[in-house]
Amino acid sequence: MTAPIFLIGFMGAGKSTVGQKLAAALHRTFCDLDDTIATTAGIDIPEIFRGRGEAHFRALESDALAAVLARDEALVVATGGGTPCAPENLARMRAAGLVVALTAPLATLLARIPDRTSRPLLDPASVGQ
Repeated sequence: MTAPIFLIGFMGAGKSTVGQKLAAALHRTFCDLDDTIATTAGIDIPEIFRGRGEAHFRALESDALAAVLARDEALVVATGGGTPCAPENLARMRAAGLVVALTAPLATLLARIPDRTSRPLLDPASVGQ
């Protein structure tokens, strides 16, 4: 099995966009971890946060990562912004494949995320924005 490539970074860093292009270029399957969670849960992610809270979402996220790690195919995985914040998730990704961190300036991230109310995000006031 070819080791997966995991893209990590803050929401809006380009994980899904870059992941799709990278997967196509490398002839791999693209997997968006957030889409996997929403499909498995049967509801969208903002609804999971509103109805069940962040702790429940993080548990689903870890379960989805485990399911992705069990897949026997060459993958490029766009993780959720908080996926590597759980030390066990980051350790599992590092043990399984290559972890690539995408970054962008704060102003770019904020411009790419027009609706900052549906999921936990960085508060621009806390970093002097």
